[in-house]
Amino acid sequence: MPAVHESVKASTAQFSADELITKRSAVKDTMFKILSERMITRGIIVTDVSIVDFNFSESFNQAIESKVTAEQSALAQKNKLEQVKYEAEQRVTQAKAEAEAIRIQAQAVTSQ
Repeated sequence: MPAVHESVKASTAQFSADELITKRSAVKDTMFKILSERMITRGIIVTDVSIVDFNFSESFNQAIESKVTAEQSALAQKNKLEQVKYEAEQRVTQAKAEAEAIRIQAQAVTSQ
């Protein structure tokens, strides 16, 4: 049915190729909205849309997978860096507390 094809094209055109894979839920929602609006004028009520598969070349699929893997790796490294910073701050706070305790002890000894 041409209206279905047009709806699919109109909705998928709003996303980049890698977003078609990584934002599948948003693509489905957009497709459902456009398809529902077009079909209701023909007396057809769309209740759901399913995206079974987007077909891309194997090299493109691998490129998308590599990109997602790299993004996840970068995020993991960022989280690791934040953890290291947090641990360093804890060590500094602990060292300050220990230094203050030593200062108080030294002051107590010298005031006797």
